Amino acid sequence: MTGWETKYLNKVVNIDCREGVKELPDGCVSCIITSPPYWGLRDYGLPPMIWDAVDGCQHQWGDEFLGDTRECNIGGNAPRWAHEPHPGGKIPKHVKVSQGQFCSLCGAWRGSLGLEPTFQLYIQHLMQIFNEIKRVLKPTGCCFVNIGDTYYGGGNNRGNNSPISEKQASNRGAVGQVQMKWRKETKPKSLYQIPSRFAIAMTDAGWILRNEIIWKKANCMPSSARDRFTVDFEKVFFFTKNKKYWFEQQFEERQGKTHSRGTKRKPPIESAGVGHKDWCKYMTKDDELKNRNKRCVWDIPTQPFKEAHFATFSLALVKPMLSAGCPEFVCRKCGKAREKIYKSTITKDYTDFKRQIPEEQSVDGYRNTSDKETIPKKFIGLTDCGCNANFDGGIVLDPFAGSGTVGVVAMRQNKNFIGFDLNPDYVDMGNERIGQAKKEMELKRQQLKLEL
Repeated sequence: MTGWETKYLNKVVNIDCREGVKELPDGCVSCIITSPPYWGLRDYGLPPMIWDAVDGCQHQWGDEFLGDTRECNIGGNAPRWAHEPHPGGKIPKHVKVSQGQFCSLCGAWRGSLGLEPTFQLYIQHLMQIFNEIKRVLKPTGCCFVNIGDTYYGGGNNRGNNSPISEKQASNRGAVGQVQMKWRKETKPKSLYQIPSRFAIAMTDAGWILRNEIIWKKANCMPSSARDRFTVDFEKVFFFTKNKKYWFEQQFEERQGKTHSRGTKRKPPIESAGVGHKDWCKYMTKDDELKNRNKRCVWDIPTQPFKEAHFATFSLALVKPMLSAGCPEFVCRKCGKAREKIYKSTITKDYTDFKRQIPEEQSVDGYRNTSDKETIPKKFIGLTDCGCNANFDGGIVLDPFAGSGTVGVVAMRQNKNFIGFDLNPDYVDMGNERIGQAKKEMELKRQQLKLEL
């Protein structure tokens, strides 16, 4: 193993991701799966970092200004929810947290990612990180980013009237002017549309946005708001670096009673004069036809986590992203990933079937769907680059690794992982979970050898 592999591979390292990524070589990562700190929602209790500094500047930091967040640090490094019991029975609904300081000489900002005074500055800092990440991603690599939105004036963001002092607003860097303009453009109670702004910034920077995935959370947190609907989803953006990239198609079980055989229920399409038997004759006994290409709405409940970290990925959410975007076999010599080979494909043509449905009696959009659907029939093996070298698992990078959920899934899929995080408590937590996942996989390998 090389020096950077020994230092970073299959562990969470306590380092600023900006510095960690700089130590990685170009094109060494197969996939990126991450969720950066959401803007304006919580204080992680991390030491402030310097952003946008000019080399050689002897910084003169202006006044620190404060903003409201719903969640805060109380008695330790682990953030807590404001509605949870706190020491002494106090429940601080709105706690002032630092939104950093600006240098009056060069305009640099000192603070924690996600606590910037403006969303423009937050997006700017995210793009600095992802521009460097793009360098270490392979040309055939992809990137999944889960990011949430923020309401204005809801008590969990920048709803206070004076987040920036008059003195600080006059500092060089014109941050105060941006802040005042932003306040006029954003009305109270409005979503900031952070995910959309981030996705646009990424495509402007040359990334290709392939999908906008909806993570539907059936067990979402209840909302006390009575003048809007409860938000029960988050977005996951699927980016690629180039038009051609490595991707393993994922399947899901067909939904709906019209896709099942022998059901006693009448299919909804029957009301249009086409019976269930007519529909079934277009289906075959092949098991593969019971599945379909995975859709973009993923109904995955949040997963409880007993440790102090409260913003963990769900293992079930990471699994399809890692399966689709990170290869299990990468040639040690040429770096090419193996791909699955299928014996043949089944193409189902529904054209004649749909013609039996009158336009005015179209049910569930059957007349408006694609006429043909092609599904892999039988997996028979993997491609081989011909180098006659061994294969390693692809590397997935999580620059905001937290409790190491991406690393746990990577271990279970025989893939490699690199994680960065600034919170030492989360680093210890993540490495413990990854170590346990390694032991579990080693036991399974030993059991498999005994069975053979």
